[in-house]
Amino acid sequence: MRITINEKIYNKIIEIFKNDEEVIKELEIAKAKNEESNKSIKKVNAIYKARRFKEEDTFKKIKNAINLLTLESQKITISTVAKRAEVHYATAKKYFKILNLE
Repeated sequence: MRITINEKIYNKIIEIFKNDEEVIKELEIAKAKNEESNKSIKKVNAIYKARRFKEEDTFKKIKNAINLLTLESQKITISTVAKRAEVHYATAKKYFKILNLE
């Protein structure tokens, strides 16, 4: 069976399965196969790895910022963490939800 979905639904599916790396990888491979572009499986895998690396790097920045603010006895808010980690407010908010700090 083949189902056609739009980008909005695709992104929601990715959000639902964000912790299941295999599902995300398979979805990205399927998306690349369905697109009429020259993306190869190697390119999809490279994009996947790059995205994972960037997410891990951002997560480390946020954790370090929280630790520094804790050591300095400053209030830990989304805004202060975003400034200290040098990330966008929305990104800090996303990781606050992941860390259950809200």
